[in-house]
Amino acid sequence: MDNIIIKIKKSYNWSSLPLYKKINYYKSKLDINYSKYVDKLSAKEIVCSIGNCKIPKVIRILSSPKDLQESDMNDNYLIKTSHGSGWIIDPKNEKDLSKNIQKLESWDKVYSYNEKQYRYVKPRFFIEEKITCYYNGLTGNALDVKVFCFHGMPKFILIRNDNKRNFYDIDWKPIKPLEFTFEKPILFDNILDISTKLSKPFEFVRIDLYIGIDGIYFSEFTFTPRDGKQEFLDEIELQFGKYWLF
Repeated sequence: MDNIIIKIKKSYNWSSLPLYKKINYYKSKLDINYSKYVDKLSAKEIVCSIGNCKIPKVIRILSSPKDLQESDMNDNYLIKTSHGSGWIIDPKNEKDLSKNIQKLESWDKVYSYNEKQYRYVKPRFFIEEKITCYYNGLTGNALDVKVFCFHGMPKFILIRNDNKRNFYDIDWKPIKPLEFTFEKPILFDNILDISTKLSKPFEFVRIDLYIGIDGIYFSEFTFTPRDGKQEFLDEIELQFGKYWLF
């Protein structure tokens, strides 16, 4: 992986800004150099070249939305976009081929909204094999492990299971009231090691991972979590903002 792509010029009051305001400033500086990391297919290639975690298997890349076939309506597959956030179809829940093609056609456009880094990603669609999650099995709903990293150093972690979310520091102490019971995950040191390696090129990034029954799987690079909306109480946002130095 590259060295830091952009050392952004900080505002005069950078030291006093809470994390969510820094993310909002950061997203205004993200450019085409970040596109290969938010493109889910090219990101897989980058992570494969490092070789320190697993990648969900790509069954095939579609030539267009109309290239979707009945054979793709497999309970063990997910239909994904390379260029969007949350644009996923689980054939287990929707097997109507024509409806799924129509949905892909509605997503056949540049995904930008407020997240500038997606503006440079060409729309593509692919079929991905579901992983067998250590916690949730082969459901297509793997538990998410999201590691917030600053200058290549993991600082805190989000564990998401369905719509429930827990935040912990790297010593596994809760940051805010927990929404579900969850023990420190298996292979926790591996999670931190992988996140450290993948985050090295960036001032700030969230490394999104899954825990499979056979190891740690890469999900995606996230540069603007929640699009910069405030997540924590003011004092915690200020504390986390201090992780992001000049």
